[in-house]
Amino acid sequence: AYHCTTIVDCNTRKQHGLLVIPIPELDSDNHVLLSSLDETVIQHGAPFNLGLHKYQGNCYSPNGHKYIREFSRMLTPLGIEPALPECPGLLESIEENGATFAENALIKARAVFEATGLPAVADDSGICIDPLGGGPGGRSARYLGEDTPYPVKNAAILERLKDVPDELRTARFTCAIALVTERGEHVFEASCEGKIGYEPRGERGFGYDPIFYVGEKSFSELTDGEKDAVSHRGKALQKL
Repeated sequence: AYHCTTIVDCNTRKQHGLLVIPIPELDSDNHVLLSSLDETVIQHGAPFNLGLHKYQGNCYSPNGHKYIREFSRMLTPLGIEPALPECPGLLESIEENGATFAENALIKARAVFEATGLPAVADDSGICIDPLGGGPGGRSARYLGEDTPYPVKNAAILERLKDVPDELRTARFTCAIALVTERGEHVFEASCEGKIGYEPRGERGFGYDPIFYVGEKSFSELTDGEKDAVSHRGKALQKL
């Protein structure tokens, strides 16, 4: 099976013709096998830009970043190929100064749409912990410094909550996904309720996943399918 998609120059917005490419292969967990995608397709060929998402100072990359995997395994079966906007310096120029997840997602999606002329999707998300007054919230990526490793951040949160009883350790992941096209703007928001555990567990997740528990399992212990069904990003992507 194949996709047929238009090639558009990021700077001039001129269409250069059509590109026919194989539909990407999926592994047993419905991950898109990025090795099965032609590099030029990732950079130039997709009808949707994935948008930008700051994570330890980086944007989405075509070599297996965890965020692009979550987008890809839900959007690829619908015929939508997430792709990088090939615009040097764009990430550094974006100032995420919104007061909410939705505002920051729109800031990023607008920037990508204005730079490429293509429909743009951007995500902004974070963890909101009730005993910490809803923090880190919108500053989740910058909590204790943007370059601080997440194991250090998670350990600091567990230390702050060491005397908090189980019934008060409530928290939620919240996500806003913005879609900007020539026909308008849309924001899809969703949350996942859970609790902060007493220790990090699991090997599959990233960020705050090891300390965020839904039921008896942390996010890092869930399979991709289990996580997509209940996660904040999975629910928002379903709305999208």
